[in-house]
Amino acid sequence: MVKQKKTKKTFLAAIISVAMIFSMIPASAFAVDSGTAGTPSVINVSTAEQLKAALGGSDTIHQIEGNSVVLSESVALTDVNIKVIAGDLKIDLNGHEILFGGTAFKEGIGLSGGDLVIGDRTGGENGKITTALAGAKLINVGKGTLTVNAGTISATGAKSYGIYIKNSKSAKVVLQGTENSVAQISGKAYAIKQNGKGKVKIGSAAKVTIKKTNYYYKKNLPNRKYTLIKVRYITPTPQGVKVTEKSSRTAKIKWKKVTGADGYVVYKYSSKKGKFVKIKVIRDGLKLSYNYKKLKKGVKYSFRVKAYNVLNGKKVLSIYSSKKHIRL
Repeated sequence: MVKQKKTKKTFLAAIISVAMIFSMIPASAFAVDSGTAGTPSVINVSTAEQLKAALGGSDTIHQIEGNSVVLSESVALTDVNIKVIAGDLKIDLNGHEILFGGTAFKEGIGLSGGDLVIGDRTGGENGKITTALAGAKLINVGKGTLTVNAGTISATGAKSYGIYIKNSKSAKVVLQGTENSVAQISGKAYAIKQNGKGKVKIGSAAKVTIKKTNYYYKKNLPNRKYTLIKVRYITPTPQGVKVTEKSSRTAKIKWKKVTGADGYVVYKYSSKKGKFVKIKVIRDGLKLSYNYKKLKKGVKYSFRVKAYNVLNGKKVLSIYSSKKHIRL
């Protein structure tokens, strides 16, 4: 009888010891893919199929088009952190919302080795990635490139960041406009937080607006505290502009093709008006030169070119090309 009591006491002590050991192990070590409240889940993805599953996709919702996951309904993810660890992936919000909630993570989507594009084929700001968590880094770029084409990225909790970029040359964000599309990024602390070497590039088809100030192609986004930025599409700027003498009184202005452009506008500097004035509209996206006549000997002439697209019946112009000069 005494021996049985000792056995029971030893067994009970063992159970208590095991329970104490498990209590010391962080909950994240037991992460599962359910993402239900109280069950945190870190989901590593490197393929479109894995990304679809991480977003709650089943055989009946969300579609895969190449490396892109196209949302077919809005999703609410609780205590889920999606990490892109490899691959070249895209999320097409398609007018729907991805809402990150819960308490286990302060990060919705992380990049730690792969590239990710955020877009929205509906073109407006209806497609969203959002969170209301305080202190959240909604999209955390540690390694890889995040490209924002369209949609809304919004962190509304106190001291939160829409996009957070690590201090690393390998952490990059590109704001790249898309035809008929608008992107908006916001955060209570910062819309985009740039740390050290982690920078934001402005793409060739983007006009980035911060407090009524516009920033364009080939410029980094200013590393300042701002809580809202907008990205709108502009036609890419013509590159490779050259001016050569075709004859004694004629200059030939030529440039490289802008993919998708519907036409080009050629400008000449007017000393009388003190600015560049339009001299020719070329309504052919494949015509890549223009001959300007009436040149005078000894006079310096300066030219610039813009490309344009016709969207909804209106011309969307690029910014000016670089200036090119000629003197006969």
